[in-house]
Amino acid sequence: MTGPLEITVISRLILGLVTGILFGIFLDKGRLTKYGTIVGQFLLKDFTMLKVMLTAILMGSVVVYFLESMSAVELVIVPVIPVGLLIGSALFGIGMALLGY
Repeated sequence: MTGPLEITVISRLILGLVTGILFGIFLDKGRLTKYGTIVGQFLLKDFTMLKVMLTAILMGSVVVYFLESMSAVELVIVPVIPVGLLIGSALFGIGMALLGY
């Protein structure tokens, strides 16, 4: 039996898919997928991407802190998996380079 805030595996996958799609739509609406915005960030001429990422980090931190203070979530620090970190970083970098190219 699950509690009122417990999320099942299927619900978690659906929530992740919906969240990812919405995140992609917002990135596109914010012009963060455009060639000029990405190149402008790398050339230090357009700081739109930096502003959006810092805003997302700040808002995410506030929301997570609020949810934890209400005991709606439990924060667990997991150990870093270096191979996964390297692979994820490489894929992200390749994607950014291809989108900027």
